[in-house]
Amino acid sequence: MSFDLENEDTRLSSETVSILGTVNSSSGSYVEYEVHYKGHSVWRRYSDFVSVRTILCRIYPVLIVPPIPEKQSLLSYAKKPVTAKRDTKLLRRRSVLLQLFLGQCLKHPILSADVLFQSFLSQNIPWHAILSAESASLQHPQKEALRVPPLKTVDSDPYADIRPMMPLIMSGTSEYVQSDSVSSITNETGSSSTSSPMPKSGSNPLDSAPDSKSSDGIDCSDLKQTAREIKTLKNLLRNDFEKAIQKFLSSLNKLENCLSKTGTLFHSMTSVQEIPSSHLYHIVANTFESSGLFTTNLNEELSISLYEYVVQSAQLAASAANVFKYRELKLRQRALIHDLLVQEVNITEGSGTTNVQRNNAHRPTAYPQRRSSLFGRLQHAFHDILDTDSSLLGKVPTRFTRGELERMLEAVNEDCKVIDAQLEDELTFYEGCQKEQWEKIASAVQEGLYQWATTNLTCWQRTQRELDDLTAELNHETDINADEQD
Repeated sequence: MSFDLENEDTRLSSETVSILGTVNSSSGSYVEYEVHYKGHSVWRRYSDFVSVRTILCRIYPVLIVPPIPEKQSLLSYAKKPVTAKRDTKLLRRRSVLLQLFLGQCLKHPILSADVLFQSFLSQNIPWHAILSAESASLQHPQKEALRVPPLKTVDSDPYADIRPMMPLIMSGTSEYVQSDSVSSITNETGSSSTSSPMPKSGSNPLDSAPDSKSSDGIDCSDLKQTAREIKTLKNLLRNDFEKAIQKFLSSLNKLENCLSKTGTLFHSMTSVQEIPSSHLYHIVANTFESSGLFTTNLNEELSISLYEYVVQSAQLAASAANVFKYRELKLRQRALIHDLLVQEVNITEGSGTTNVQRNNAHRPTAYPQRRSSLFGRLQHAFHDILDTDSSLLGKVPTRFTRGELERMLEAVNEDCKVIDAQLEDELTFYEGCQKEQWEKIASAVQEGLYQWATTNLTCWQRTQRELDDLTAELNHETDINADEQD
């Protein structure tokens, strides 16, 4: 099964990339999307889109990578037990949103220039073959975002040897940006990280403290406010707004059913000979059914131009929120490393620490101290399992040296600088995508409702004229028969 989007009214046009349609594989086990880019086409599966986005998020954790449509849920499959490759409506919606994903990536200066993303668009070979050829450039010491550079660069990472040892941070709060300094982090010995100033890169590790601005001069209070607004928008779209749209589309579906049933009833009246002028009801029945068909088309149109676009907008907000969450985790990672370095300095300077305290001072657990509870211990154990890389088992020391901690702190400080320098550009990209998205939503909804209303009005006006003409003709025949009888 295949279909062509070339003549679809809802097709999302783009100057550089478009998805022309879908085609079944030769085995019929999956569907491929025809991606047209710069005059030629390549064919990609839905799983290929998932793969390329996952890779982009992994190698660019500080970038707001646009979302792709979600997989078919079990609930939707239970309501309509049709697989994705056989559901033409689902394939049509997916094609529109996948094209939107590609178009937004091409508008991003870093994502659009990525070699792997360009290969995804231009190389007409299977995606797994491209990944095999590019496997060397995709390998990182760790898959964790906190152990890789915020941005993939052409130059080699000077801290590549120390990054696999850097401690991980588990987010234990619902806030994406909670603190600008280290005040919210407490180390395992119970000492607050505010007891010593935050070191800066290129200076003594225990010198100057941070201020209220980031390394790029961005006011951190503004970043926290922006993060809250993005989170609020995401929750509003995914909860209240999405439910309201679902009710609206459900109401349209009920209206279509009512119009179709009314048309069926009028059709049944045409077969009753005792009803005078029963053939007039045939015209009315056709009009009701036509109006129901117009409503069905409107429902399908708004399912893409309104509902799916709103869901995509919420996913884009979630991607932006993840960047802020990543920044917050980096700040916590920096605070933890700073605390460990303060402890190591105190130890090496002979602060009177016992051997037991010395051996336990730098355990590589990176989670904030919490109240002792069974759930908390199980949760930490679970995350420890997930965060463990089998290739590094036995290579992480139970205690870091001062030199290792200083290099970790230099690395994380450089990462924070890169994050803050890139964040302003990411917010500009995010706001531009959201603005363009909602302009398209407003335009599509206005056009769809206007076309539905005018088409219905034209249809019923034509029906009224036909009924008036037939009524006049019947009255004329009645008058002639009455004159003949006289």
